[in-house]
Amino acid sequence: MEKKKKFLIWLIVAVVSLAMLSGCTGLIEMAIVEITFEPNPVPYDSEFEGWRFSLIFTETGGVGVTLSQVRLDSFDQEDRLIYTTIWYEEDFPPWWGSDYLGAYSEFDMGEFWQRDPMMSHTIITVNGIDDLGNFIEATGRVDFLPQ
Repeated sequence: MEKKKKFLIWLIVAVVSLAMLSGCTGLIEMAIVEITFEPNPVPYDSEFEGWRFSLIFTETGGVGVTLSQVRLDSFDQEDRLIYTTIWYEEDFPPWWGSDYLGAYSEFDMGEFWQRDPMMSHTIITVNGIDDLGNFIEATGRVDFLPQ
């Protein structure tokens, strides 16, 4: 019985080792983009007479990604869609410099602002194609505190 147990343990180790050496670990490699806002929620700035925040994209999956679209859906206090803004690659603001987010890199998209007192939050969705050809999509939400 002891020999069978040792053989089974050896067999399991051998199979796992072969799978790892062949690259068949079961892990799917693809870009993962995280969207963060600083600050979030966003306080009202009386000097500015609106809300200002930074938008940051971070790649955490270890694969670079070319961004193809950024969508901003803005909602009122009753969660009704007020308006939508969509930027495609050719529409990205020039200060972004590039539509490419490298592996394990962070890109501060700059300062954004809004002055509509009816708006309660915005949902930002970004999508693109990573360096391995995978379609990626990420979503983040920024909330605006009352005046």
